[in-house]
Amino acid sequence: GDTLAERTGRSRGTYLRMAVRSMLPALEQQHWNEVAADFESTTFESEFVRIMGAAFDSRPDVGE
Repeated sequence: GDTLAERTGRSRGTYLRMAVRSMLPALEQQHWNEVAADFESTTFESEFVRIMGAAFDSRPDVGE
């Protein structure tokens, strides 16, 4: 980074800002992918528990 800054006459901060700006869309996409995955996991788990609970609640008692 320092060599590039020296050769171009730009500050090191300029290149750091450029790098951060270029990475923001990818970081934001990763964040939303993680949010979606967490939501799906929680939703599927709670729906599975609900369905299984309903299935066991509606079974006739065995052995009575």
